[in-house]
Amino acid sequence: MKALDRIRPTQGIAAMQSINAAVPGSLFGMTFLGTAAACAALAVFSLFRWHKPGAGYLLAGRLIYLAGAILVAMIFNVPKNNLLAAVDPASGEGARLWIDYVSSWTATFFPIPPICFSSLSIENLFPRIWVSVNQACKVMLSVISIAR
Repeated sequence: MKALDRIRPTQGIAAMQSINAAVPGSLFGMTFLGTAAACAALAVFSLFRWHKPGAGYLLAGRLIYLAGAILVAMIFNVPKNNLLAAVDPASGEGARLWIDYVSSWTATFFPIPPICFSSLSIENLFPRIWVSVNQACKVMLSVISIAR
């Protein structure tokens, strides 16, 4: 976005319109929506395995990803992209929209990568930390028992 903000609004709008038009059928678009579909399927799958260890972490990680990445993008970024798609880059309305678009689109997109990372952390890292802490507590209790 910083690069697009450095050029004239007409060029930035035209470039972003071109990017937004290309995304749905691109590898990025298919990956973005395919990941969402896989997350939804894994969330449902975790419900059927609720009695198994780690099912709660799997569900939490997938729901955080879906809410934080997909829902945020669909609620905030996609409507902004649609507004930008409908505007004439050379118009005064386009210039006004562009000023808001650059700052607000970036602000709403910025949290998505950390949210994606945290969803993976919850699913993969927290269970390992919990097991390690649990094992450390058992060792400490054993040492205390022996010391008595």
